Amino acid sequence: MCIAGSAGLLRPNIATTQTSTVAAHFPIPTELLPIAAGRVTFIRMVTPHGNIHLLSQTFWIGKRLKGQYVKAVLDTAHGYLTVYVQGRIFKRWPYRFLTK
Repeated sequence: MCIAGSAGLLRPNIATTQTSTVAAHFPIPTELLPIAAGRVTFIRMVTPHGNIHLLSQTFWIGKRLKGQYVKAVLDTAHGYLTVYVQGRIFKRWPYRFLTK
């Protein structure tokens, strides 16, 4: 955000350029945070090899969908990854990488 100066020039707003620091006595948590029950939706393009890349993992969809976009829904409550093509379920996998 910029504020107009006296000569008509723009100068940065001083309030937005200040950085904040954490107090020295504030404990920083190092344990894993719990995953909330719900759904996370991703839109991914299928590679020429028939894969989608999601959360540093590769899932094989099929070469007939190469170049198309698919919707991948990660259901954290039930532990499934579901891929939809044109609004219909195309593939579903158990997603075991969720910590409970």
